[in-house]
Amino acid sequence: MTDLPLPAPVRSLIRRLEDAGYPVYAVGGYLRDFLLGLKTHDIDLATAARPEETVGVLADYRIIPTGLQHGTLTVLAEGLPVEVTTFRQDGSYSDHRRPDRVRFTSSIREDLSRRDFTINAMAWRREEGWIDPWGGRPDLESRIVRAVGDPVICFREEALRILRAVRLSSELGFRIEEETEKALMSGRELLVHVASERVRMEVERLLGGRDAERVLLEFDVLLKTVLPELAFLLQGDGQLYRRAAKRAAGVRPDPVLRFAAFLHEAESPEAVQEAARRLRFSRSDTARIVRLTRAGDLELEAKAESIWPAWQSLGERLFSDLLELRSVFDRAGVEKIQKEARDLSDRGRLLQLSDLALDGHDLQKQGYRGSRIGRLLQELLRRVCEESLPNQKERLL
Repeated sequence: MTDLPLPAPVRSLIRRLEDAGYPVYAVGGYLRDFLLGLKTHDIDLATAARPEETVGVLADYRIIPTGLQHGTLTVLAEGLPVEVTTFRQDGSYSDHRRPDRVRFTSSIREDLSRRDFTINAMAWRREEGWIDPWGGRPDLESRIVRAVGDPVICFREEALRILRAVRLSSELGFRIEEETEKALMSGRELLVHVASERVRMEVERLLGGRDAERVLLEFDVLLKTVLPELAFLLQGDGQLYRRAAKRAAGVRPDPVLRFAAFLHEAESPEAVQEAARRLRFSRSDTARIVRLTRAGDLELEAKAESIWPAWQSLGERLFSDLLELRSVFDRAGVEKIQKEARDLSDRGRLLQLSDLALDGHDLQKQGYRGSRIGRLLQELLRRVCEESLPNQKERLL
């Protein structure tokens, strides 16, 4: 029977609770990822100890009451955050987000029955080995995401599970079991109850998954529920949407860049901005996404008079992002632009105003005043970058 390696600080924490008479099990994604051979950092424990009992036994640990009303504490074990939750059964979910009440229990099997998917509903304890009442290990071997119990009830209880299922499908490259898929599609309107920040987090992780393109194509109708801006891309034969899915999966797994890639050909920059704001992207990330959208119509060729204005307008980072978006469908053309941009940089012809060998004070000494100074500096910068005018003060004056 497979043993479970746990960090020494976690083993010490478990031993402390066990010595006090409270059985402790490792649960959740840590077990799933271990069995799949994936790296994971999140360690969740379930115990028979009530929250106040856990606090008493671990009095010398720093403890954060992250979800005290639901029996969850975050314990810092030598700096490593470990979620410790009391075995529980959940009551009704009137807001489709979290249980209205919980009932603590003494059974790990009852606790596992409240979880979302079979691959997340396993437990392990050194004295007992693996506990898998819902068949999580066979589903891992079959590469299936399957709801625990009745999938309709599963998603009605917590609507976020709908997005979590498709996110796991993308991240793990798993298929969603047939009845689970039917239930999440029929219950997709429940996603209106999910907080925007949680939606963003799941969408970002979905876009970053190894199987993102397949999942985006299979669950386009579901995703339109949380991103109505996709309706424009899905018009007609859906070619724009297929391009969006391919583009998002084709760039590096930077969540902001992938979101920008996904909506790059949306109806308008304003629509993209609304989507980013609704999902609570930060101001700087929203600005990055929208600027990349606005740059979508920018004509770029592998020559200085095309590259430099774009590089100056966008800045080095956004210019690089834009080229990466375009390389998904035109790798050869982008490689030519990148080569020319490197050559220009090596020859000192990709510059900002601050790189000029003179500044506004030098032009004031020559008698220039007001807005003429700014216009002249821009013109000199253009000539240096596009026409190879030497960037030397005596040649610029």
